[in-house]
Amino acid sequence: MNHFGQVFVRQAALGKQSGQVSFYAAENSQLSSLFEFHHRLGPYQEICCEVVRLDDELAQPNFQVGQIALVKLDLEGGELEALIGMDTLLKADAPPTFMIELNTVCRTDGKQAVGQIVERFRSLGYQGFIIEPSKVYPGYRPPRLRLL
Repeated sequence: MNHFGQVFVRQAALGKQSGQVSFYAAENSQLSSLFEFHHRLGPYQEICCEVVRLDDELAQPNFQVGQIALVKLDLEGGELEALIGMDTLLKADAPPTFMIELNTVCRTDGKQAVGQIVERFRSLGYQGFIIEPSKVYPGYRPPRLRLL
């Protein structure tokens, strides 16, 4: 639609293995996730969703791992599983930059999962930064960047 030749769209979730899972589509789309959390989800619909392992997708002939410069993940709790499924990309000779929104709300082990994600990147030699959130209101301060 935007005439980008280097973009490939696939209607699927990323995970540590390919298959089918339940996806919890919330009325408030920002709360939709592969993780069911009734206590704060509000109205939602459970639907079947295809999950793909990125390593399997990158093995296809139309992909060249070395040409991937940026990976943005905002998976509402599914980031750890997605990273487990993309070792090829994480360990590439010229790995991309990763931009990941992490939260501890969507899963019961949220804080532990965030710690595992940070440790996974550190163990592979990545340098991480936190962009501290800020509120938009009178007296707004821009976010600060902090080294992990």
